[in-house]
Amino acid sequence: MQRQEAGDYGRTRRVTVQVSYDDGATWRPAPVLGTGDQRTAVLVHPKGAKHVSLRGSVTDSRGNTAEITVIRAYALR
Repeated sequence: MQRQEAGDYGRTRRVTVQVSYDDGATWRPAPVLGTGDQRTAVLVHPKGAKHVSLRGSVTDSRGNTAEITVIRAYALR
């Protein structure tokens, strides 16, 4: 996620990522590494998975929040 320019933002407090391999029928948390605005989600794809769906949320110190869900964010070979 990226912030809009000219927004009134606080510091990034909480970032969560969830991953689904069945088009969003079930979700599991993914570890998020890093601090501040530099975070990376770590995914280990199960054998046989064909697509990856992602759901993320972020909260800042001023209470601003954002959430996004992308079904079939990318395909696996």
